[in-house]
Amino acid sequence: MTTTTTPIAPLTAATYGFSTHHGVAVIKIGEDGERLLALGHPDDRQVLAALSAYHRSIGNRVLPGEQLHGLLATGVDRTWGRATEYATDEYPWIIQEATAGQPGAQPVTWIDHEWLEYEEAAVLEQCPRCDRASRSTSWGWGPGRRTGAPHHICRACSYRWPAAPLYRPVLRKSPARPADPTACFACQCSTTTWCDEPHRETGCSSTPVHPIVGHPMCRGCRTSLPADTWQQLVEAGYGTPVPGQDIARRDLWLVRRAHDGIAPAEAAREWTQRLALVERRAG
Repeated sequence: MTTTTTPIAPLTAATYGFSTHHGVAVIKIGEDGERLLALGHPDDRQVLAALSAYHRSIGNRVLPGEQLHGLLATGVDRTWGRATEYATDEYPWIIQEATAGQPGAQPVTWIDHEWLEYEEAAVLEQCPRCDRASRSTSWGWGPGRRTGAPHHICRACSYRWPAAPLYRPVLRKSPARPADPTACFACQCSTTTWCDEPHRETGCSSTPVHPIVGHPMCRGCRTSLPADTWQQLVEAGYGTPVPGQDIARRDLWLVRRAHDGIAPAEAAREWTQRLALVERRAG
């Protein structure tokens, strides 16, 4: 099928889903948003400010480093383009290359940020081990629950712990994935899928129901803590629904702290205090 294009009026910040950050109108381009299209020719300082703010708006924090330093030299292209529309395509507009004097041409800037390193941003929390502050997180698994969650990693002592969730209204709901009934409740291994825990070589072949927890659990996870500790974890709410709370992250926290020698009842109180502190900081 042949697609034709028709020139349209120059794009503005108020049209076609652009968002404005530090005075720069940008919109993501590509299936994964690997490029940004900015209106006008912002200077280097504006590009970095807008890019940082855009990532914060989608829950990320751009990390300093060689990739960010090289962005201005190789990832920013200030050029001219002309907005046209598809006559028979789902996209309302495209940008065609143009020259400055061409009718309908406007200054545009391409920002290729696909290779930047970033972390998922979170509300500031103190490291439970050394009390240093941490704001950034990365996705990770347990120990303690086969559902992953964002984790803080302390830059000072490398301690890793699940981030306390920040509850915001979510209008879009993702379809739930059915869980493997034979998978280990604590580390997501099964008879067909090995986990990344150190015990995977010996513990992933069998996941009988844990007599205390009441969920399937591989040998490595069962023996990672004494039976009385698992009993205390269950009494503190491990593996059971808790109204109004992110159960997976709470379970990850309880088991993480149990491995650190913290009593589950004390870890549960710490979790409640963390939620209250994060809510105050986010407000």
